[in-house]
Amino acid sequence: MKRDGLSIVLLFVILAFLLLTLWARFYGPRPVALDAAAMPVLTEPLCPGDLLAYRVRFRVERSDAVVAIVRSWWDVEAGRTAAFDTAPRWAVWDRTEFDLETSVPVPDLPPGRYEMRLAALDFSGPSAAVRIPFEVREGCE
Repeated sequence: MKRDGLSIVLLFVILAFLLLTLWARFYGPRPVALDAAAMPVLTEPLCPGDLLAYRVRFRVERSDAVVAIVRSWWDVEAGRTAAFDTAPRWAVWDRTEFDLETSVPVPDLPPGRYEMRLAALDFSGPSAAVRIPFEVREGCE
């Protein structure tokens, strides 16, 4: 009889642990965040090779997160990736917060509306991304 009671208690402990783990996974704090709210909006079109400057706040909330920051170039009108950056640019292995302010040359893109998409990919959970819109003008040489 005591053995059955112990088995039931052990079963409830395991079930509670699993439920707590699932809750933390889906409803707990995001392990990584990107915020581009303070980023200036571009108003004039660029040409391939021009520098696209941006500033984002980057936050890793958990010390067990392993985060890679990657970017790609999105064609807004076609609804697809226009160009890839082939390798992650940064890897973050610990809890941190910093402002990332940099510029990148616009790749060889035809005239149109684009977004540079910057993503922080957490290998153990949810990720975060920002979109930085810009336009490539006609008549670039």
